Amino acid sequence: MNTINMRLGNLELRNEKNLGSGERYLEIVEWIQPDSCITIAIFIKDKEGYFLKSVGDRIALEQGDWHSLGILVKNGFDFLKQDAKGVENE
Repeated sequence: MNTINMRLGNLELRNEKNLGSGERYLEIVEWIQPDSCITIAIFIKDKEGYFLKSVGDRIALEQGDWHSLGILVKNGFDFLKQDAKGVENE
C-alpha cells in the first residue's frame, strides 16, 4: 500500500499498520489535543471493494467538520482505488 497523509482541521486521513498482523490500513482520526488523536473511521476491504466503518459514535463531529470529513472520505476511496490499480499492474 502506498502512503497517504492528509489533514484538514482536526481530521486526518492516514495509513496505519496493524500491530498484530502487520497489515496496512487506512483510517480517519480526529485530533483531540496537539499530541492525542482517536480513530473515528476505518476503511475496510471486503469482496465487493472497500467500505467505511465508523468506530462507535466517534464520527459524530462538530458541524464545521462534516465538510472536511467528506473530502477525506472521497480522497480515501480515490487513494484505495488507485492503490489497487497499482497492485494489479505489478
